[in-house]
Order: sequence, then structure tokens, then C-alpha cells
Amino acid sequence: MYANRFRRLLRKYHTKRATPEERRLVDDWYNSFDDSPRLTHTQRKILRNELHTNIQKQLFLHEDPIVRKLRWSPFRKLIAASILLCTTGMIAWLFIVRNGEKLPSEKREWVEVAAAAERLKKVTLPDSTEVWLNTDTKIGFFKPFEHGETREVTLLEGEAFFSVSPDKTKPFIVHAQGIETRVLGTSFTVHAYKELDELRVSVSTGMVQVRRVDGYSLGTLSRGEEVVYNKVEGTNFTREADPEVRSAWTSGTTYLSEASFAELALAFRHTYGLHLKAHNAAIFHQRYSIQLDRHTRYDDFVKALCAIHKNRYRKEGNAIIIY
Repeated sequence: MYANRFRRLLRKYHTKRATPEERRLVDDWYNSFDDSPRLTHTQRKILRNELHTNIQKQLFLHEDPIVRKLRWSPFRKLIAASILLCTTGMIAWLFIVRNGEKLPSEKREWVEVAAAAERLKKVTLPDSTEVWLNTDTKIGFFKPFEHGETREVTLLEGEAFFSVSPDKTKPFIVHAQGIETRVLGTSFTVHAYKELDELRVSVSTGMVQVRRVDGYSLGTLSRGEEVVYNKVEGTNFTREADPEVRSAWTSGTTYLSEASFAELALAFRHTYGLHLKAHNAAIFHQRYSIQLDRHTRYDDFVKALCAIHKNRYRKEGNAIIIY
């Protein structure tokens, strides 16, 4: 019974249909394989990656397996044993109380709020916290919102600016792609688009604590600071960031500084609803410092953009090609 429930939960997790609490349970389970002192850091990463890959294969692939001969080192035996746990009663761990946490309550209502393409949206949460959603952004939370000892929101996709209503008795927590931002009453921006390798948390007022779901601290930030977390490499650093610049998008202006082409293209799509494409790798690897404004015509912006690196452009349907 537990194995079947676990498979269903994993299927929801990998098809992005799991609730935030269900995602945290699975994330915690994945991270529990990082605790073995017999493995090096590199081996732990390999273990988690192979575990993740094999679970996906078990859940979604129905093709005939490719038979290969493997050298069964102690490390690979550990991987095999870990994968075997997925189909045994040992994974009942997920469905009982762990550190006092029970299964998500069926009685609580899950609510999602989204901003449409090329639109900004302002949301007021039940605790009076105000949230600005950037284009293509979606958040989710449970009702009743202030149930329990915390107030929690999941940034499912995109960028959001939070102006948190102060409550010293109930910390406000934002979950975003494996990162938790915890505050009592402050304002900050979380930038977490799935198309980008980096996730950012920028502070406008007050102080925030940022950590990974495994408990590893990314730092405590104050006004004018931001932490940048690389989701692919698992690395992070802290730098200064002008609060007015980081939150300017709530008024229709986006500032880019040494941005990658991927970040530029994302901001361009959010501002003008058009796709920006690089004709070759050289252009794709160029860096861009520029301002996008919803009140500026797209062709005027593209001309200014091309002037930075002496590029040219052409329009093909719904796309702008830089060459």
C-alpha cells in the first residue's frame, strides 16, 4: 500500500502536480540520502542524480530496457539499494510523522493565483501581506492561510515582490524551487523562473533568512543585499543590489545588468510578448546592461539593444532575430 502511494506521489512530483507540502516531503526524502558519512560530496550528488533518474524511468518509461553489464562497486550497490527502497515498505517513512510533521491535511484548500502574459498582478493575502506578481508568475498557498505556526506561500513559477504584514508570532515563509525565504515582516523580491539557472532573493526592507530545503543556510540578508543561487551547480553568493532597481518591475520597468541572453530574452518576452532569439552562439554569449520599459515601443528598444554590440535584427512572425 505504501509503495503504491509513494509511486503516485512521485508521479505527481515529476509532473509538477504535487502540492508544496507533498513536494517538500519528496525533497526531504531525496535529501536524506545526503546524510551518509561514508560518501564523499561528489558521490552524494551522483547518488541523488542516479536515484532521481532511475525513479523517473520506473515511473514513466515503458520501453524495453537496454541490458548493460555494470561493475558492481560498493558505491553502485548503495545506489541500487537506494533505488530498491522505492518499491519496498521502507518508504512508509513518507507517510508517517517525521519530526512531528504529518501528511498534508485533506481539509485545507489549496489556492493558486497567477499573472497572465504581459500583465502584472497585485494580490492581498488573508494576513494583509501584499504580493506583486510579474508576468507568467504563479503562487500557491493553503486556506486557512494562517493555520499553524507559520504563514507559507509557494512561488510556483516566476518573480514576486512581497510586502509582508508584520507578525512576530508567525514567520512568513516563501518556498521556491528548493529554497526557503523566512521573514517576520519585511519586503523582498524572489526571482525564480524555471528557464534560468539562477534564483535570486533581494531585500528592500528589513531582514530575511534564506536557506535550502535541506537546511543549508544561504545567508541572512538586510536592505540592499541579495543572494544568487545557481540551481544547477548548487552554489551561491551574496552581493549588493539596489532595492529600487530590483523592485522597479512592479512599475513596468526592468533593469538588466550584465545579463545573459537567456535572461534578456525572458524579460523581453514579459515586456513585449515577443520572442527574442540569437542567430549564433557568439551573440548568445554576449552580456547586456539595458533598461526595458513597458511604455517604450519594442522596435525602439531593439535598436538600442543592437547598438550595444553593433548587431542587427530582423522580425520573423512573433520573433525578433538578433544577428
